[in-house]
Amino acid sequence: MNILSTGKEALVPELQDPGYMTEDMIKEQELMFERLGTTEEAARIRARLQSSHLKSDMESFKAANPHASLEDFVRWHSPRDWIEDPSAKYGGYLSGRMLEPGNLWLETWKVSRRIPACRQKPLFDPEKEAERALMYLENLEPIQIVRDLVPTFVLLAYARAATHPIVQKIPILPAKVASVATMITSMSWRDVTRELDGPISLVLQELRELEELVGLAAFFLRKLPMQYDLVTRLLLSGTATVLDGLERETVHDLLCE
Repeated sequence: MNILSTGKEALVPELQDPGYMTEDMIKEQELMFERLGTTEEAARIRARLQSSHLKSDMESFKAANPHASLEDFVRWHSPRDWIEDPSAKYGGYLSGRMLEPGNLWLETWKVSRRIPACRQKPLFDPEKEAERALMYLENLEPIQIVRDLVPTFVLLAYARAATHPIVQKIPILPAKVASVATMITSMSWRDVTRELDGPISLVLQELRELEELVGLAAFFLRKLPMQYDLVTRLLLSGTATVLDGLERETVHDLLCE
């Protein structure tokens, strides 16, 4: 791509990393935007608040290409807003939304300076965000900590049970593992309440049953080595008729210990 006014090849600037937004940061931003309302002025304020990344890119582009225009930046940053037209002066023109009065891109371009990314104010301030995170943790109630950690505890408990080698040896266990996995993936963790009731209580109950089955299966197989069918029958009904052959010999050896 060449700069329209000079014909020289445009230089691709180094851009700032926009950083990261945690779930809490996203919630905070959503609440702030919601409080602004739906007026035209509120829409303009929201746009300005969201334009810091755009302004940073514009300043980097201007620093790398001093003779660039908004048209050059749009062709590079948002090609869909450049309408190709061989009859136009530069072989094209800006889209309608870019030419609207008060357009965010146009207004931001006017106030953007030629500043390379390395000299700009960071878009993401790690120290500031770390302080916010620590402040958030300091003000957490114990029940909030529990609610935040429950998903992790559930996943760890599920992983421990689901990856136990015995799961692949007892026919009824894979289906139970799949059932618990479905419940966990369909669970809306935002619904976890102060009393940990509702859907989460069902997940915990199913997880508890899975852990009990895996534990019992492991116990039975230590006492009855290789007797997978017998152990399966015991898990299903709590009692089982011992069949002749290897099953009977294994049970006999157990009783003779």
